[in-house]
Amino acid sequence: MTMTYLNSFIENSFLAEDNMNWEPLIPAVIILAPLFGFMINGAISLYLNRPSKKSTDYEHSKLRKVVSIVGPGSILTSFVVVGLNAFRMLQSAHPTTFNTNYWTWLETSDLIVSVGIQIDALSIIMMMVITGVGFLIHLF
Repeated sequence: MTMTYLNSFIENSFLAEDNMNWEPLIPAVIILAPLFGFMINGAISLYLNRPSKKSTDYEHSKLRKVVSIVGPGSILTSFVVVGLNAFRMLQSAHPTTFNTNYWTWLETSDLIVSVGIQIDALSIIMMMVITGVGFLIHLF
């Protein structure tokens, strides 16, 4: 009985919109979440280590708590997005390779180099391993 509810949830939810045409959910978040976490933590680090230290210990402790949340949180966000994409790929009847190009980095007469993302079964597994281990490293 509960499996029927679970199957209907999977079939009708955003996790499996179309079983024949698999597309990942927001693939740019996988790369951008850790990048934004790095930028936020770097800005806080520069603020805390500035030459004219006129801040209180209370301010330092608050900012250190923010760093402790942003660091693992950004990696966890990527891990959750990769997990959702892995689940969607497993639910797909015919998972194919997903390619998307974001911009052209270099263009010559004979060569065009684009910046993009390619997601297939192997890259999903590798992203799960890297983001999972990265989250555990940041957590502990």
